[in-house]
Amino acid sequence: MPRPKIIPIEAINLAARTGFITKALFKEFILRNRPKSSVNRSWSELVNSGFFNRHSDERMADVYLLNKRKKELQELLIQQPAPPPYTGIIRHDEIALRGILLIEDRGFLETWKVESEFKKTRQGVIQLESNSQNPKFPDAILNFKAPHKPIRVAIEIELTQKEKRRYERILNAYSFAQNLDLIIFVCANKQIENAIIGTAAKFFYPSAGAEVGIMSKTDWLTDPVLGDLRYQNTVCSLGTWIDDQEKLQIQNIR
Repeated sequence: MPRPKIIPIEAINLAARTGFITKALFKEFILRNRPKSSVNRSWSELVNSGFFNRHSDERMADVYLLNKRKKELQELLIQQPAPPPYTGIIRHDEIALRGILLIEDRGFLETWKVESEFKKTRQGVIQLESNSQNPKFPDAILNFKAPHKPIRVAIEIELTQKEKRRYERILNAYSFAQNLDLIIFVCANKQIENAIIGTAAKFFYPSAGAEVGIMSKTDWLTDPVLGDLRYQNTVCSLGTWIDDQEKLQIQNIR
């Protein structure tokens, strides 16, 4: 008797939001703690399901994109899929997504959106640059659960050092962002961290009370909830910072 057809619906929904899926993300966040034999079988079923195509770039051998020619795909989608990111930023987006999914697995998040979703809808987004031909969107916005209203955190993944003027524009724009509590710059090295901290001291004057925080890429990829968050000459975990914000909400309600 043939085995029933497997439809990788969780993988489809994730790829619809982000524009892609990788083998590592599929194994860790969709299959989770299944035995190795089950993991390999499930990945093979996904690859052969017809819902995904392997990325055309040989350097992206573990990256799969939704096959929009698959007729059954439209019936399964919760939302219209985001376009795949440019090849050069797929690894950047994978880093952002891994940290987000680690936080989500801990039960801290109410909702989240990534840059690909903002670009698709152009709604509910903080546009950091006014040039409509080349707008800059946050890499992600995370809404943390809280007693009164969600705690909104923007994520910026910084893998290579930008020109000083670029950081100035980004931080100046974030100064005017509304409904944001924290902007976390996830940095690949100390040089980037220092460049952002130095620029923020001169160009970040938030009108709505948001804060700038720094987290290392290592902490983001390992345990972003317990990883070190540096802000205002203070170091604590992101989880502790969120707890403090929840306490403030409770105090303000009374």
